[in-house]
Amino acid sequence: MLAKRRKSVVLLFIIFLISSIVYFYANQKEKNFNPLTNVNNDQIQKLITNANTEYIYVGRPTCEECQNFLPKLKSVLIKKEQKIFYYNIDNAREENQDKLVQELNKLDIKIVPTILYVENGKVSKKLEGDINKNKLEQFLTDG
Repeated sequence: MLAKRRKSVVLLFIIFLISSIVYFYANQKEKNFNPLTNVNNDQIQKLITNANTEYIYVGRPTCEECQNFLPKLKSVLIKKEQKIFYYNIDNAREENQDKLVQELNKLDIKIVPTILYVENGKVSKKLEGDINKNKLEQFLTDG
């Protein structure tokens, strides 16, 4: 009887230990992975004109919709282990207002948040506004 109880306690301890390790690992992975790479006015121009395929998130921390959208975006990116470029238009405005306006006009950005899918030097798809996680996941998968 005592041996069965010991086995049960040891088994529960092992299950607890494994669960704790998995939980810790998952949280560390999320903390260590930053899916956003900041870009400035000059860098955004280069990203758009190069021949690579890129996703670019255009937003600003002072925008309420962007504040609601960003956690969803980060969650999806972390889950997919995918990175995206972040064009913070508040920073871009401080850097050079004229360049910011020029870039927003060139990219036909009317609202934020906006995600651009750029391929072969052109914006081929655009996702605008605070959308749900499913649509976001589909956009980031399909391009």
